[in-house]
Parts: sequence; structure tokens; C-alpha cells
Amino acid sequence: MKRTKKEAEQTKDLILETALDIFSKKSYDLSTLNDIASASGLTRGAIYWHFQDKTDILKELTHIHLGEFLNKIKVEFCNREGNSLDKIESIFKLYFEYFLDNESNLKFIRIIYGKMSFNDSNPFVLEIFGEIINTILNDLNKTIALGQANNEIRKDLDVSYLTTVILSLIVRVDKIINFYPRSLKNREEVIKNTLIMLKA
Repeated sequence: MKRTKKEAEQTKDLILETALDIFSKKSYDLSTLNDIASASGLTRGAIYWHFQDKTDILKELTHIHLGEFLNKIKVEFCNREGNSLDKIESIFKLYFEYFLDNESNLKFIRIIYGKMSFNDSNPFVLEIFGEIINTILNDLNKTIALGQANNEIRKDLDVSYLTTVILSLIVRVDKIINFYPRSLKNREEVIKNTLIMLKA
């Protein structure tokens, strides 16, 4: 029996939801298409109808979870009113809320942080993080440079250095909260102290 377009989309969504759950629990490297087929009640053939392989599934998950976040960052930088410190504060909040307060996004970030073989020579990791890091770096660079020009951000430290520090703080604090939630009880305190460090 021929499947409708809606049924095909529902099957694809089921595969992605199941894969996200399995990758985040078992690890991407150790998971197999058989695991996904078994957990979803589908055949391997049904999975191959939508995806070439396991990597193709992870690429689709990346497009969904990181793609939406990148769009939110672009909107935030383009449309948000206020000074440079306000924009930097909004990025911290957006990042934490998007990845830590949403169960689906939290599963995805766990795959990236803790379950994949993460190293700088992994082409897929570079593909995943290249776009997001470049986007954030470029926007932060512009914001910090403008903030220094307007005497909102300290000028004794280089723009690229401050950008790297902020990005590192976001990612590292995120990891700590993610895996050791009791160690940082107050996100607002982290943001506040970072802004104090930046302020001119």
C-alpha cells in the first residue's frame, strides 16, 4: 500500500525522535540502525527510505537543533535594541534557555558533548561546529568592537580575546550545568559576573 506524504513525514519524525533518544543514552558511536529500527518498531528498509546511514540521521538532527538556534542568534543580534552588554547578556540567556530548558535540545547537546568522538580532526564535528562558532564569533566580534567604540566595554583587552573568552564561558558553563547541575545553581550570577568583567 502506497504511503501518503503525511505518513512518510510521520515515519521520518519517528526515526529522528528515536535516534535522538538512543544517541543521547547509548552514544552515537555505539548506536546502530538496528537499535533505531527496534526501538521505533520500523524496519531497516523504512529507515533507509529516509536516510542513507547513521551519519545522515545525525546531520538532520543537527540541521534541526543547531539551525534553529543559529536563526535565533541572527534575529537577536539584528533586532535587539540596547547597548553591546545587553546583546551579550541576551546571547547567554538564549543559549542556556535553548539548550538547557528544552529536553529535546538537551538530548542533542549531550550527544555532541559527551557521546561522540569529539576531536578537532573529525570532519563531521568541524562541519557541525564550524558554522555555529563562526556565526557567534563574527556577531560577538562586531558587538564587542562597537561596545568598545561606545565606551561600554573595556578597551584594555583585544576584541578577539574577549570574544574567545565569552564563547568559552558559554560553552564551558553549559557543559558544567549540563553534567553537574548542582555546581552552578544560579545562571544569572554567571551572566552578571561576566558582564562586570566586560564593562568599561
